[in-house]
Amino acid sequence: MRSVFIAMPDTIVPYLTQNNRLDFADFIDSGMKAEVPNSLDGKSRMDQMTDRHALLTLSESSQIELLLLDSTEAYNGMAQIVCMIWTYGTDTRESVVHFFTTAWHELPTNRFALLPDDMFTASFSDEFQLVLKPSGYFDTPANEEQKNNPKMSTILKWDGKRFN
Repeated sequence: MRSVFIAMPDTIVPYLTQNNRLDFADFIDSGMKAEVPNSLDGKSRMDQMTDRHALLTLSESSQIELLLLDSTEAYNGMAQIVCMIWTYGTDTRESVVHFFTTAWHELPTNRFALLPDDMFTASFSDEFQLVLKPSGYFDTPANEEQKNNPKMSTILKWDGKRFN
């Protein structure tokens, strides 16, 4: 994940430079707090980086989660692809899921996952499954009864070709 993250083009997250990404990786490797100033006059933080996974808080209202997936199909000669979840918002949150080659060429999302048409938030579980939860108007309960009802979530498992 380290080398793929550092190689991420500036166009993916324009307010984080390659130097910022290098600093994140170095800080994580050194066991230091991985926080850097971004070009929006704020601070961005890398919360976690492992061999396969990275979690970044870009701002108070924006978060990116990256996962390297082993693929049974080769893309640009590589047997891995990157799944990126970008979640926006504060009170009401929404996620967008993207897929890339490890050289950061975007791949069609519908090739790898069937995602809901409605607003949703996404994250990776501990088993690196894609967890989708409805968001938007579901975030605020309409009455006391709804406070105790858990949100319905969908869990999709990676099979080497797509999340099902």
